[in-house]
Amino acid sequence: MFGTEKDFELIDALFFVAEFLIGFVAVSLNSLVVLAIVKHRSLHSITNGFICNLAAADITVGLFVTPFAAMSYVGYPGNFYGCLFVNCILLILTNVSIINLLVIALDRFFAVKSPLRYQKVMTMRKVYCINCGIWLLGINTGLIPIYGWSHPYRELTFCRFIDVIKMEHMVYLQFFGIILTSNIIMFAVYTYICLVVRKHSTQIDEMNLRFASQTDIKRATKWYRKEVKASKLIVLAVALFICITPINIFNCITLFCKTCTYSYALFLCTILLSHCNSCMNPILYATSNSSIKAAMKRLILYALNISPEGLQLVMSSSYTGVTPSRSRDVYRLSEKSFYSQERTKSSFKSSVIEVTTHSPELESSV
Repeated sequence: MFGTEKDFELIDALFFVAEFLIGFVAVSLNSLVVLAIVKHRSLHSITNGFICNLAAADITVGLFVTPFAAMSYVGYPGNFYGCLFVNCILLILTNVSIINLLVIALDRFFAVKSPLRYQKVMTMRKVYCINCGIWLLGINTGLIPIYGWSHPYRELTFCRFIDVIKMEHMVYLQFFGIILTSNIIMFAVYTYICLVVRKHSTQIDEMNLRFASQTDIKRATKWYRKEVKASKLIVLAVALFICITPINIFNCITLFCKTCTYSYALFLCTILLSHCNSCMNPILYATSNSSIKAAMKRLILYALNISPEGLQLVMSSSYTGVTPSRSRDVYRLSEKSFYSQERTKSSFKSSVIEVTTHSPELESSV
C-alpha cells in the first residue's frame, strides 16, 4: 500500500548509525582532499581540478545524501512533492559523483593518448567549464522524475522511494544509461592505460638494457613497480561497479520479477554500500597521487602539531626553550624540504596519469 508506515526495529537503528558514520567519513576524507589541493599551489593542475570537483561532490553526498536517505527511510517528508524532491536530491548528487569519475577517466585517456596535444588544448579555464557542465548534467538527469517521469500524484503520509520514483526510471536511465555505461567506459579506458604503461615499461627496460649498466634486479624492480601502479587503475572501475551495482540489481528484480522476494537486511546493506563509494573515492584517486598524498600528510601532521621529520611531537617551550610560536615557524620552514623529499621518494613510482612528456618518440609509441 502506498504511503503506509512501518515498524521501527533494531536493524533500522543500525542502518541510521551506519549512514551517519559513512557520511562523517566521506565529509572528513574529501574535505582533506579539497583543502590539500586548494592550499598548495603546486597541486593546481588539470587532473587535480577534476579530483577536487569529485571530492566536493562526495562532500555533498556525505552532507545531504545520507541524511536525506535516512529521512526518507523513516517517512519524511510526509507529502508527495516533498518526498519526490528529497529523493531527486539523492539522484542528483549520485549522478554528479559518477559523471565526475567518468570525466577523470576520459581526461587520463586523452592525456595518455596524445600528451603533447593534451597540454596545448587543456587549460584551467576549460576545467572550470567542464566541472560546471558536470553539475548541470547531474542536476538535469537527477530532476527527470520531477519533470514527469514519476508516479502520478497521490496523497501520502509516509515517504517511500518506490512510492514516488518509478523503477523504470531507476533501471533504464539510472542503471543502464548512466551507471553501467559509465562503468564500461571507465573499465575500457583504464584497461587501455594499463596496456600503454606495460608497453612503455618494456620499452624503457629495453633502453636500460641497451644503453645503461644496471643490474637485472633493478630493472625487474622498476618493471614491477610500474605494473603494480598501472594495475591499481582498474581497481577504480571495479570499486565503482562493486559499490553501485548491488542496489541496482535489486531495482531490476523489483521491476522484472513482481513475485520475487529478497532479504530486507541485505537490501539495507546494498544502500549503505552505494554510499560507501564516496568514502572510497578519496582513497583510490587522491591518495594514489603521490603529491596529494604528501600534502594530505602535511596537513594532518600540522593539525596534530607533529614534526614532519621523524613524526616526533613538537616539544614544549619548558623542555626545549622554544616558544610554541617559534616551533610553528620551525615547522613551516621544514614544510618545503619535507614536501620535496616526499616528491623525490615517489617520483619513480609516479603513475602514467601524471606524466607530461615532451618526447615525440613516446607520443608516437602511444
